[in-house]
Amino acid sequence: MLRTLSKSILVHPFDASARGWVGIDFGSTAIKIVQLRGRFRRIECLLDTWIETPPLENGNPLELVNAGVSRQPVAFVTSMQWMDLDFGMDIPGDPDALSLTNDPTQGTAYLVPTIKGSGSVKPRKLQIAPGLANWLSDQALQLDCDPRIIDAPPWTLTRAMLLHDPALKNSTSAILDWSASDPLLVVQQGGAPQFTRRLEGGGLQQLTSKIQERLDLPLHCIMHYLTRFSTNSPLNTESVAEGKRQLDWALSLLVPGIQVLVEQLMKSMNYLQWQCKELVPKTLLICGGGATLPILVEALSRHLNIPVQVWEMRTADGHRLGPASAQAAAMSALEWMK
Repeated sequence: MLRTLSKSILVHPFDASARGWVGIDFGSTAIKIVQLRGRFRRIECLLDTWIETPPLENGNPLELVNAGVSRQPVAFVTSMQWMDLDFGMDIPGDPDALSLTNDPTQGTAYLVPTIKGSGSVKPRKLQIAPGLANWLSDQALQLDCDPRIIDAPPWTLTRAMLLHDPALKNSTSAILDWSASDPLLVVQQGGAPQFTRRLEGGGLQQLTSKIQERLDLPLHCIMHYLTRFSTNSPLNTESVAEGKRQLDWALSLLVPGIQVLVEQLMKSMNYLQWQCKELVPKTLLICGGGATLPILVEALSRHLNIPVQVWEMRTADGHRLGPASAQAAAMSALEWMK
């Protein structure tokens, strides 16, 4: 069984040269793999790739033959589809400084600080799907890896925000993991997650379901199809008129799902505005598969009254890590991030 993070695992400082852990983001449709290296306080990218998530039965091997991960420390993060979290509160001071509000209609628990910087969300219990835990353990043994940690999205997403822009630690910001299943919204303050909510609707599977039905294609093919579109440049490979026609057709099927996501985001923002104004974010980052598609990002941005940025990370060796690699990069950076 994979070990979880404990005090016995030392996180090395970001010194002259630190080879990051192999960060593996186990998503419902794709596995993202990133390895970073810190050299003289500059970050380089050694590995940035992804594979389609295989079935967990029959001991299917994880094809990482080109990753060079032999005896490398490995850190996993899994989507909320694969784990359940029982949230608790880290309270350094007055216990009355925080209140945990339950919304039975949504099945969501919100941590609402009543004093700025008084605490942060902490997991009391993490329960991972047994099939996934066994599968990951088998993969680690087969790859001769050294598994260090299984982490959860609220914390990996917060670290991803700080990799994108370390200055965000000094402000209140939010990040949306626009995944294939239910998107996850996290608000951080002071470098710690303070609010988290799984949004009900707006995931890529639901968002593209009508296009999948019309074209009779799986999600990964639809994603490839949608990458051809941008509202600024309809299609590079076809006439402008034909490109505009296809763009309008795709948007007509996507906009209803975008509106659902917008309503869920605004519900969360309104909740924070009413319950704890200090946690209303000043900016929204987007990562995950949805953030890789300009047609979706542009449609979402038009309906929100908060600045929207797509997560990215440019490394010293000239590589650009895209929004789908955010959490895997955050897991790799655990070698030096405290």
